[in-house]
Amino acid sequence: MKTFNELNNDITYALRRYEIAYTEISTSALQTALTVSISKEVSQKKMNDFVNYLNDLKVMYQSSFAPGAGFIKLTIFNNFMI
Repeated sequence: MKTFNELNNDITYALRRYEIAYTEISTSALQTALTVSISKEVSQKKMNDFVNYLNDLKVMYQSSFAPGAGFIKLTIFNNFMI
């Protein structure tokens, strides 16, 4: 299992690699999850590539769309590997 810092580095790398526009990355108090706020204007292809990357890392994640705020909230969990 990766350390939290390794996971954080992997996610930051992937966001840059796939040119995913995000406004914020935050960590949970116990460093068990990363939450990324992603712009809803991201291209579908780039988002699919990013999600495939997450699947390759075998991490669990949860996403939700905030229509009023105009962003996708993605929470990536460190403790739970697939």
